[in-house]
Amino acid sequence: MKKFEQVHTHTEDEVRAITAGNGIFVIKGSDDVGYMDVILSAGDVISVPENKPHYFTLMDNRKIVAVRLFIETEGWIAHPYADSSFQQA
Repeated sequence: MKKFEQVHTHTEDEVRAITAGNGIFVIKGSDDVGYMDVILSAGDVISVPENKPHYFTLMDNRKIVAVRLFIETEGWIAHPYADSSFQQA
């Protein structure tokens, strides 16, 4: 999970379907909003736009099953995003 819990971007939209459990995508909004939590549960689908800073983390029960759809044949490729305004809880 550590690789998912660092703020990063992708060069394609990150599309995930949650099939069981729950988790949280933390996504950077505008400067006046900052980072926002998007809580996902079974049946939810999310599309994080390409180059949008974000990270994913588990909830207290630490259980989730998610399906990721890729365009790039290499699979999951993250590009670290340094953000001095970001403070992880």
